[in-house]
Amino acid sequence: MTKSVILTPAHIDRLKGGALPDREVPGLSIVVSAPDRKRWRFKRVIAGTRTIVELILGSFPNYSIDEAREWAAPLSKAVARGEDPRKIQRMERALAMSVAAAHAIYMEAMRRGDRKKLKPRTIADKDAIYTRDIAPRLGIRVLADLTEDDCWDAVYDKAKASKTGSSPSRISRASRACRGARSIVTGASGQQASRKNMI
Repeated sequence: MTKSVILTPAHIDRLKGGALPDREVPGLSIVVSAPDRKRWRFKRVIAGTRTIVELILGSFPNYSIDEAREWAAPLSKAVARGEDPRKIQRMERALAMSVAAAHAIYMEAMRRGDRKKLKPRTIADKDAIYTRDIAPRLGIRVLADLTEDDCWDAVYDKAKASKTGSSPSRISRASRACRGARSIVTGASGQQASRKNMI
């Protein structure tokens, strides 16, 4: 195993093959990926597991040594705590999407039967509840900013405006649909991002 060094541009320029670890941030290294091409890699075992996290930032000098360290430092700390930073990143990406985008992923998962096989009528009802009761009020909202109170407010406001009133079954269905879109997006986006991440 190559001994780690406090990386400098001179170290990187002299590197002709293999990888050179950075002593400043455990797991960070500069790797020769092709002739005249060197890229930043984070590779480290999650504490208490045998799981290896390997992520690629990009090439040097497009990303400087300082930028690579800034990128890798939180990854290294997460791994040292026994956390998988890829899961955290997937969650952050998921929560940055809108309710409408989350609902689309939710409905794809429902149609595939990822959690359980649903009847076509049930799937159609879920889509109709979202379109009628949730999309007009919350569709453009970002998931990270959405609270359960927002869901309930939207459902009760819709029920008050409806001729049928606040039917308990309708409120319950609409609330489940709203919360379901938020809960399933993490799993659905995780499946989409299960391939090796380029960050």
